[in-house]
Amino acid sequence: MSLRVELRRFLVEEVLFGEPVSEKEFGDDADLFELGLDSMAILRTTAFLEKQLGRPIPPESLTTAHFRSLRTLVEHAESLSG
Repeated sequence: MSLRVELRRFLVEEVLFGEPVSEKEFGDDADLFELGLDSMAILRTTAFLEKQLGRPIPPESLTTAHFRSLRTLVEHAESLSG
């Protein structure tokens, strides 16, 4: 399964707590902070990405801009995977 699909599933479970959400509401460019992303969810998401990538994510690369949407998060994670 693609990183985008896995990450979307994770975010629905961790940020939206399994609430049903349509693709329109949670598309690639939906604002994750408006959907409920908070500092604890950022930490859990970072741990999830580190597990998926098989390596730590440098702390200096953890900016709110990267967590703005599913698209920005996937693009950032893919840039780290080299």
